Amino acid sequence: LQTARQPSRSRMICKSASSMFANMLQRSVVAAPRAGVSGLPRRMGAKAAADFQVVDVFTDAAYNGNPTCVCFLPAGLDASDAWMSKVAMETSQPSTSFVDTGAGSYRIFYPTGKEAPLLSGHSTLGVAAALMRRAPGETDVTLSSMYGPVRMTFDGTMYEIGLPLGTGAAIDQRPPVPKVLRALGLRDSAELLNAGSVFGGKFLFAEVTAAAFAGLAPDVSSIHEMTQGMFGFFVTAAGMPSPHAACPTPGAVDFSVRNFMPRLGCDEDAATGSIQAFLNPYWTAKLGRDPGAPMMCWQNSRRGGLVRSRLQGTSVLVAGQCAFSFEGRAPGPKL
Repeated sequence: LQTARQPSRSRMICKSASSMFANMLQRSVVAAPRAGVSGLPRRMGAKAAADFQVVDVFTDAAYNGNPTCVCFLPAGLDASDAWMSKVAMETSQPSTSFVDTGAGSYRIFYPTGKEAPLLSGHSTLGVAAALMRRAPGETDVTLSSMYGPVRMTFDGTMYEIGLPLGTGAAIDQRPPVPKVLRALGLRDSAELLNAGSVFGGKFLFAEVTAAAFAGLAPDVSSIHEMTQGMFGFFVTAAGMPSPHAACPTPGAVDFSVRNFMPRLGCDEDAATGSIQAFLNPYWTAKLGRDPGAPMMCWQNSRRGGLVRSRLQGTSVLVAGQCAFSFEGRAPGPKL
């Protein structure tokens, strides 16, 4: 009976280990700085690492809009293509950008590990937001990229970038109507108002009635088949036919869009900036707006996104709000 009252050796060891762990945790909490990721202590001899920030683009609230990861490369980090590819696959975000502030440049990778072949609007806006967050007071920055120089500005509410207008609202080949109806789940050809290939054959586009847009039932396998050799298929309609809880200003929406890109591993993109190079001039003409007047587009994905665009010369200026979700540090390659 006396022996039973005494704690067992295993219980004593567990209690001792728990106390030791609690003391270590308390010391680490007291010692940890409160300055954010850039202030975290680095162990002696640790390999170089890159701070990263996940930015939700085209939204004013975290976990809406289109997320993108932005990595800032420290001086001396050997950021090879292989390492950036691994980081992009590890983050598994729709895109991961790597910013070299010393060189004033950035590169964009997809979660497949491949570098983005086209200038990604939402990725670039994410770079602008993360960059200006690190440098408060900086509101006008130009970075170089494989797509050419990109200017990024901030007006206190929205971040804005300029994208090349390219072929604008030009429509190329018309796809067979029955295939379009099947791909979008439409029952009547009267629901389809316009369709064709755009951006020099890189995308398919369709305009549908408001009722058809609200009831879209896309067949991703059919879209995948139709977009062979393309990037995707986006569908648009006037106004905002489908209510969405994440839209802050539904009455201000000029047109809506949904964008399907199964060949890029993305059944439906959350919010897209680059397609405004077609949508803005298309709806400017269709709605009889003055060229250069701002247009508001709602992307009716599950997460939703509000995009402002306006024409300026041979560019379309794409703007949106950004929210910050989480941040961390990506280990660099072995030294």
